[in-house]
Amino acid sequence: MASFNKRVQQEIKMLDTRPVPGISAKVVEDNTRYFSVVIDGPVGTPYDNGKFELELFLGEDFPMKPPKARFLTKIYHPNIDKLGRICLDTLKDKWTPAIFLQTLLTSIRSLLSTPNPDDPLANDVAEHWKKNEKDAKEKAKEWTRLYATFEKNEQLKQAIEEEITAINVPNEPPKNESDSEEDSYERLERENYERIERENYEREERENYERLERENYEREERIRIRDEALAHATGKGKFDEESE
Repeated sequence: MASFNKRVQQEIKMLDTRPVPGISAKVVEDNTRYFSVVIDGPVGTPYDNGKFELELFLGEDFPMKPPKARFLTKIYHPNIDKLGRICLDTLKDKWTPAIFLQTLLTSIRSLLSTPNPDDPLANDVAEHWKKNEKDAKEKAKEWTRLYATFEKNEQLKQAIEEEITAINVPNEPPKNESDSEEDSYERLERENYERIERENYEREERENYERLERENYEREERIRIRDEALAHATGKGKFDEESE
């Protein structure tokens, strides 16, 4: 535990004294295992002008094992799934205790500049990227505009805080005191997953409705243009047809 605390204090000092451009990382005040991270979308990418929030958790086996990192901000990327989990070798088999959080966060930001659809975590996004990269980047840009703003991030943070508060209401069974911090993290991750699933379902329903409305409008426009062109070609207008 002493070595863990020493390493964490070293990480905190490095993040405070030598911040990485485009990355802000702060330890959560009441728990030095948790870090709140904001990554600026790299210039010239679909994520430009976005502010992407992440959470970073250091398990009891850190630094022998990698931290757990997850995007809180919704992002359209082949290597980041809808739960915010990240496909990155330094978070898996390429991790070593010699890697500091600064380096890890830099690698995560670099992933926004160089998506790899050949090693995907979000298969549908990767398929889109391969079939039509230009269109996929436009969608990523649109998601950045819709979700990667401080206003959207604050709404998400507030929703998460409200859910955490709701877990501890008097009518709920008391928290098992034997639960470790890592167990609590897994529990919150599962609850966040269920919430995100509900939100995704509602969002997809709304998007489908808007798409159908748009398609109906476009179809009616095509019919109107076709009828006008036909009337012009035959020399008859609507009034002429009604007169006959």
